[in-house]
Amino acid sequence: PMSTRVMRHWPAHAVVLKRAIYLAFAGNRVEAQDLLRKAMRTFPTRCKDSISLLEEAAAYDHAAIEPLLAAARSGQTDCR
Repeated sequence: PMSTRVMRHWPAHAVVLKRAIYLAFAGNRVEAQDLLRKAMRTFPTRCKDSISLLEEAAAYDHAAIEPLLAAARSGQTDCR
């Protein structure tokens, strides 16, 4: 997919987070959680932005996004 190619060549915070969201929407929970952990490790100062994006996505499919939101909020990631 296009988002994967963009992420590999330009790993911007929003691109990586949106890819994790798309994976979660598609039912790829483990892959989405793994990518979220990597994103939080790579962009530790962007935790609030990450949570905001996840909250927006949860409005569309709460069940798919809730595990990512829970991980981001619980400290299971490298947020600073």
